[in-house]
Amino acid sequence: VHHDQDGDLELLRHPVTFTDTPTAVRTPPPLLGSGTRSILGEHGYTEAEIDELLEAGVAIQGAQQKPQAENALDA
Repeated sequence: VHHDQDGDLELLRHPVTFTDTPTAVRTPPPLLGSGTRSILGEHGYTEAEIDELLEAGVAIQGAQQKPQAENALDA
């Protein structure tokens, strides 16, 4: 599957197979933080509260921060 930001991705196949209903992964995963505002808003957070969470680094919005792989051997 091609991802606009990360290029071609190898993804796992669907974990369940059906006899008469084919399954496939057709779209890439969403970017980290792409739904932060809408999800928090659906759970009752106000815009001001969401802004506070973003400023405090408790939540992220969009793809400005990519998770870094941690290596236990580097600690």
